[in-house]
Amino acid sequence: DDAVRAVVLTGAGRGFSAGADLKAGEIAQGAEVERQLNEEYGAALREIARMPKPVIAAVNGFATGIGGSYALACDLVVMGESAFFQVPFQRIALVPDGGMTWLLAERVGHRRAFELAVSGDRVPASRCLEWGLCNRVVPDAEVVSSAVAWAEQLSTADVFVDSRFGRW
Repeated sequence: DDAVRAVVLTGAGRGFSAGADLKAGEIAQGAEVERQLNEEYGAALREIARMPKPVIAAVNGFATGIGGSYALACDLVVMGESAFFQVPFQRIALVPDGGMTWLLAERVGHRRAFELAVSGDRVPASRCLEWGLCNRVVPDAEVVSSAVAWAEQLSTADVFVDSRFGRW
């Protein structure tokens, strides 16, 4: 839609995303896991990455598991003061999915990405800002409104911001 010039992605409730719901019933196995990762999560993540308009993640609370991949796939990230990022895959004996290993290494470097993947430690918003995992940290109550205001600012710029091709 040419009328849309910027997008804000956020979660409902107390967090951005806890990742895949592994407690919702039977956990997919084998080919079903591959299908789910490629056709459901992968397709959405690819669309975010390919979108020719800036996408802002408004991280309200936790961004864990593949939910963290969704946040990292966005062009810009606004986090609430009490928000955190986490790569908890080692706790469930899985490797990070949703492009997490590449996205993390791209943003924080190989060593720090590896540390986060094997430790599962929470990274608070203030550290995310220091490490380049987010652009801004705002009061929790202002996460979405701040991201929306930023999107409005980008959408009214004299020059269209095409984040994928370096045109600003």
